[in-house]
Amino acid sequence: MGRLQQVLEKRRAQRQKILVAYLTGGLQVSINGKKYSTLDYASELIENGVDAIEIGIPFSDPVMDGPVIQQASQMALELGATPRTVMDEIIQINSQTGWLDNGDNSISTIVMTYFNIVHSYGIELFAKQLSDIGVAGSVVPDLPLAEAREWSQQSEAVGVDNILLAAPTCDDEQLGRICNATRGFVYVVGIMGVTGVRSQAVRSGVELAERIQSQSDRVTLVGVGVSNEEQAKLQCTRADGIIMGSAIISKILNGSKPQEIGKFIESIRRAISGER
Repeated sequence: MGRLQQVLEKRRAQRQKILVAYLTGGLQVSINGKKYSTLDYASELIENGVDAIEIGIPFSDPVMDGPVIQQASQMALELGATPRTVMDEIIQINSQTGWLDNGDNSISTIVMTYFNIVHSYGIELFAKQLSDIGVAGSVVPDLPLAEAREWSQQSEAVGVDNILLAAPTCDDEQLGRICNATRGFVYVVGIMGVTGVRSQAVRSGVELAERIQSQSDRVTLVGVGVSNEEQAKLQCTRADGIIMGSAIISKILNGSKPQEIGKFIESIRRAISGER
């Protein structure tokens, strides 16, 4: 069992809901003449209650991402973001989270990227470099379970949990295989389609989390379609926590400063913790 999985299972055992926030690596925005980077936003996430930060390595053909994260990724690429520069950012983030020095109370980092990047880098080398900079888990959404064995073996060998996605269309047999193979947690796809901000709360994530929990004790985190307090609370009625991405990135692209993102995340944390 990897360290990420150990930490999240301890959070669950303490009856704490888990909050993961996504940021696009290498992103920089200018608001009222002042520039803010991924690092600036990460600092606010750390201060306002996240359990982990998922950093996306920008890719030119992000099949899972909707228009908001696609836009952010394209902006980062135009600014010169590469896997290496994003890894350098993660080193700085991990120096703030305490993950490298502390135990169960520290905040972990997860990398989200596409297999083309992993393959181009070299599977073994990419896994080693993630481990070397303190990354606790990876999400590679375009790598199906049937083809994930080599990456899973290489990443797990160096302590990086390979996190698999489960969609509402999975039958029970498929869910069982995903639950057996995933490490860290099950990434529960809350609604079919690409990532994006949704105005309506849907129960498909809740129902999928229930199906997973009926046959596995894996930690379940719902992502895709979690955009506000109401939706976050709904998913946490059954799931162990949530992943927020597009809602955060949308706010950043629309001019929210790091402190405003911090307040937003604080409100989500309070909502899923039953404080409002």
